[in-house]
Amino acid sequence: ILNADETGLYFDMPPGSTLAEIGQPSKVDKVQEHSERVTALLTIRADVAMFVVRGKPGGTIDKKEIPTYPPGHWYAVQENAWMEERVWLTYLDELSNYLLDSSVLLVDNLECHVSEKAHDKIAEASFSVIEPLPPNSTSKCQPLDVFNMAFKGHVEDGMAVGGR
Repeated sequence: ILNADETGLYFDMPPGSTLAEIGQPSKVDKVQEHSERVTALLTIRADVAMFVVRGKPGGTIDKKEIPTYPPGHWYAVQENAWMEERVWLTYLDELSNYLLDSSVLLVDNLECHVSEKAHDKIAEASFSVIEPLPPNSTSKCQPLDVFNMAFKGHVEDGMAVGGR
């Protein structure tokens, strides 16, 4: 049994509060607010994680930056650094290489996780099945929902010590 879940990570974040003259807005530009976002797709029982980086498939980040990232993980680009069907299906291809036996992959109800294409891909690649958890239950019974906060803290600590 495996459990997969993604969580957003923000780095180079704008400050939590700003200074402004009295009566003037203290607004952070929407582009600035989420421009440095990465989605981490974590799986319990696999030794690697997938990181979804903001960028265009085939673009500069995909071709020049990602090859410089640390080995031992999978990386994908998506224009908003979000999980979507193309990225999820790529992840399932990679995950299948690590499955030695038929397995059950527990996921939340994100549309790309439970799509027919996703069910077919994992069944064909590794004789495994995707099992969505009941709606609104992930905070109670999805192990990675609990782990995500600790993971984010670990990443933030590493960035504080070693920079980007």
